[in-house]
Amino acid sequence: MLGGIIEDPDGIESTEPVATGLDLLPIATRFAATKRTTQVRARNESSSFFGDDDAEFDAYEIHTGRVRAFEGVRNFFKITSRNGEKCDSPDGAVNSDGVVAGTMLHGIFENASLRSAMLSMLYQRKGLEPPKRVNLVASREAEYDRLARAVREHIDLEAIRNIAGLP
Repeated sequence: MLGGIIEDPDGIESTEPVATGLDLLPIATRFAATKRTTQVRARNESSSFFGDDDAEFDAYEIHTGRVRAFEGVRNFFKITSRNGEKCDSPDGAVNSDGVVAGTMLHGIFENASLRSAMLSMLYQRKGLEPPKRVNLVASREAEYDRLARAVREHIDLEAIRNIAGLP
């Protein structure tokens, strides 16, 4: 979607064989019938809003598309292992000023250093001083529990059940 062209010749996602993307990155995406679902280890490949830190992080891929990068594109990440097997595979793209980036990797915001780098950049762009201390999330489960408590406290679940015709 961030690239200039989206190709779907086999009708995987659409009846349109070719669609125009947002053209924010010099890439084209082509859908394929085979879905890739893998656990990966990756690192920053280009300076972007995630900083310059090339420390490795865990993520996962789940997609049916393949991205074709045009000449001169800067890769966003480098995948160093896929399902535990070493590899050296480029991923994603970053525009020339480093503020638009696309990737096929999911779960990247679970990495504290990537989140911190992105938030620091956003503060800088707005001319704000970043907070001295960032409240870290204890765990996803703790946050789900916190959200569930807030829903129970502020949403009339009985009314929703009645509207939906549920017991």
